[in-house]
Amino acid sequence: MNYAPNINVLQSSYGLLLCESVVDSPKDIISSMAFDPLKSPHYKIICVRKASDKLSKCELDIYSSETDSWSLSGINFDLNYSIRFEDAIFCNGKIHWNCYWKDSLYFDSENESLETLPMPISTMEAPMERSYFAE
Repeated sequence: MNYAPNINVLQSSYGLLLCESVVDSPKDIISSMAFDPLKSPHYKIICVRKASDKLSKCELDIYSSETDSWSLSGINFDLNYSIRFEDAIFCNGKIHWNCYWKDSLYFDSENESLETLPMPISTMEAPMERSYFAE
């Protein structure tokens, strides 16, 4: 039985749920959550969206529960269609987004910076069941 038919749970962390409305959610925005209550009672939501002026560029918007506001991060990067933004993993203060063909990306939630993560072997050479973020 589905009690909230128009709501999708995107992520959960320590009992905090990141949800989206199926009806009103834009399809070109992917949201991820950074939350570790052992370090802080506050959380951040990071939205990856296509830049309005260039379709091949993405931007990050950041919501902070501490300030209860959204901010533009100023981080712009080239869109890589191999990166799986919807498969985010939060670990050690960083949101990791896997890429099956090249280096992956991670967002450092403390420093609010985007970095590349070199992968040890090409995931094209490894079977899908050995992918780094797959279950």
